Amino acid sequence: MAELPHLYSYSQLNTYKDCSQKYKYYYLDNLKRREIGQAAEIGTIVHECIERFYMGEFESAETAFPTVIHNYMENLGILDWKPELQHISNIMSTLLLRASAEYTGSDAIRTADGRVSEKPEMTKVWKEELRKHNLEQRIDSANTSIIRRLPAEWASVRMATVYAEAMHLSKMYKHPTVVSEVKAIEFGFSEPDYEGNPNSEDPNQREPHVKNLAVLPSGRVFRGYIDLVGKLHNGEWIIVDHKSSKECPSELKVRHHEQLLLYAYFWNQLTGNWPAKIGITHLRSGKLVVADVVPELALEAVARHEEIIRAISKKIFIKRAPFEYGSPCMDRDGKLESACPYLPKCHKDVALALGWVDPEVTVPLAMAPEGLDDLPALAPDTY
Repeated sequence: MAELPHLYSYSQLNTYKDCSQKYKYYYLDNLKRREIGQAAEIGTIVHECIERFYMGEFESAETAFPTVIHNYMENLGILDWKPELQHISNIMSTLLLRASAEYTGSDAIRTADGRVSEKPEMTKVWKEELRKHNLEQRIDSANTSIIRRLPAEWASVRMATVYAEAMHLSKMYKHPTVVSEVKAIEFGFSEPDYEGNPNSEDPNQREPHVKNLAVLPSGRVFRGYIDLVGKLHNGEWIIVDHKSSKECPSELKVRHHEQLLLYAYFWNQLTGNWPAKIGITHLRSGKLVVADVVPELALEAVARHEEIIRAISKKIFIKRAPFEYGSPCMDRDGKLESACPYLPKCHKDVALALGWVDPEVTVPLAMAPEGLDDLPALAPDTY
């Protein structure tokens, strides 16, 4: 097992909270999972659109999208599929808008009893629209053809969904009117500072200098990025994170949001002042939900994450049960497509029962593109 890391990010510690054994495999044993997360890809595209809007390159995140998605697809070598995905996404974006809680038109997509659906793709209206435009077959054809041209770790990504969701979310983003001045985009804590360290290219030097050093009470370094730092009209500071979750968070949820509380703590550490507000931009609705910063809550969040670091230091790693409520091993439907890539290492019998062709690899070969039967096997457990 590798040495314990000397710095931590929120995503690292959140992985431990989700499944400590997964943390061990990924961060300590260096068994990097062979998977690309679909939600992460959507977020990467949308965040770049927002960032380039604030950099002044485009008039909006929506107008930045064509350039960003062009470069994204070009880098993946699938640019020839752009016209087809554009056609699919134009229709899908309209459906997503009609399914949103903010849409009040007579053609809104709702459940049979008139509620906003958490899974609009399962509603009768949505399915009828797909059939009318022959979208199901076109989406399947595009996803299948594209995935066969990408490395195995892309096996669970549906590129038509990535394109459509990213286009829709970019279209929905508007600058929040409560923020009078944007002070920073992607503000980094403890990020490498190569310019400030002329010797950083020296291979004998372990680490470059860092700027905006953020340190936990235990002395461990924290690394993270705030999506937006700004000032309100009354001159108070606010830090904002962009989220694409299905449900718009309440003010109460924002007030207790662990990631934002940690960011508020480190902002205070760097500047000597607590930000007055924290907020989440709910990209699906375009709303910014704001809450007051409560320093006591931030200190409690820091203490909880210090406990996680102590558990890591003590090498406490526990496998989760595959069928327990809320298990990260797979979703509640028990589908192979959503299974944890380390399922064969923890529960080989379950992986085989679900149809995992080779339980020694981290990608279910039943899902993988053709011609990828020779994926490398995982290293044996270190203990």
